[in-house]
Amino acid sequence: MLELVWSCLATTPCKGIVLAYDEAQNLGDQAERNQYPLSLLLDVFQSIQKKGMPFLMVLTGLPTLFPKLVEARTFAERMFHGVTLRRLNEDECRQAITIPVKQKNCPVTITEPAIVAITKNSGGYPYFYFGKSSGRS
Repeated sequence: MLELVWSCLATTPCKGIVLAYDEAQNLGDQAERNQYPLSLLLDVFQSIQKKGMPFLMVLTGLPTLFPKLVEARTFAERMFHGVTLRRLNEDECRQAITIPVKQKNCPVTITEPAIVAITKNSGGYPYFYFGKSSGRS
């Protein structure tokens, strides 16, 4: 299917395709049930990479994700660049909030009280802060 998709897009200005999968730590092979979704996903992307198709796979998840990838396919260690998001200090939180909205053509504005509230309530993870009204923090 991915090869078909790329063949349809190859003649367009499209430079590539990103497949983003959140909560990927929930993927896992289950040999006892003869189910190998993670291995299949890794094999497919290895195959299309070898064919030079510009696909990028982004997997996000809990720290259990990377060991599952390596368990599924030993080559997975070379396939991915792992990044761990860490807790930010107060100054870093402020920067994570304010720098993106200072970018040219950014339609978002943010008030100082909002910056203070996000910094205080996000626990050092302002990129995950949804506020009290959403039920998430």
